[in-house]
Amino acid sequence: MPISENKKAYISELFSGIQGEGLWVGLRQIFLRFSGCDLRCRWCDTPNSLNIKQNSLAKIEKTAGKRDFSEIENPLSLDSLLGKIYALEKDFNHHSISLTGGEPLLQVNFISDLIINLKKNTSLLIYLETGGHRFEELKSIIDHLDIISFDLKLPSSTNEKPLWEQHHKFIELIKKYQKKSYAKIVLTSQTTDIDLEQGFDLMKDLIANCALVLQPVTSSDLSLIPSPEQILNWQALAINKLNSPNIRVIPQTHKFIGQI
Repeated sequence: MPISENKKAYISELFSGIQGEGLWVGLRQIFLRFSGCDLRCRWCDTPNSLNIKQNSLAKIEKTAGKRDFSEIENPLSLDSLLGKIYALEKDFNHHSISLTGGEPLLQVNFISDLIINLKKNTSLLIYLETGGHRFEELKSIIDHLDIISFDLKLPSSTNEKPLWEQHHKFIELIKKYQKKSYAKIVLTSQTTDIDLEQGFDLMKDLIANCALVLQPVTSSDLSLIPSPEQILNWQALAINKLNSPNIRVIPQTHKFIGQI
């Protein structure tokens, strides 16, 4: 659903928190979670952000880290949202702002305007968290991004359609622009070696400059959680297939310390 012409966006939440995934784990960020996603991964941990709903309410933190949320009707204007981001950053310096979702690139035209203003008025690094499949949208803003966290969605893990071609084009853009980035693969007990090897093949030309993170799923459905032996075997498979030790296994650490 294109938003942008009137510079408004559908937002799920805005808050200050601790990055719990990937290479920048533990850093303090401002999280801007956009509503709407074109995928339905079975392990999705933000189901409330999957749909864009008219007159839905965005949860906006007023004081960084205090969880004093107010609720504001969607869609939010660019000026209104910028003011609320500036208010959080004023409390203390954050490392970066995470543009996440849902799938943030569904509202890429709004994000383009947002980034331009943030670059002018703050020192925040722009950190994009995306499903790694919307390459055309990425192309329109990649010059302005500082860090890209992208997924490789394995059909055996997501229970979704294959996205290999989209992932390939996404990775080619990152290579071309030499952006600081890492790829993430969510592992479940249903993950197959065939899917993993296809994902590793996509990473072969990028692995020297882009780490790969294997992330065991966090789920209340215990049958989805991979065994310790599976995780060890898959990391070994990645190291051998990519001829690189630059393969990390990192769970969702924010879940362990009670962070949203």
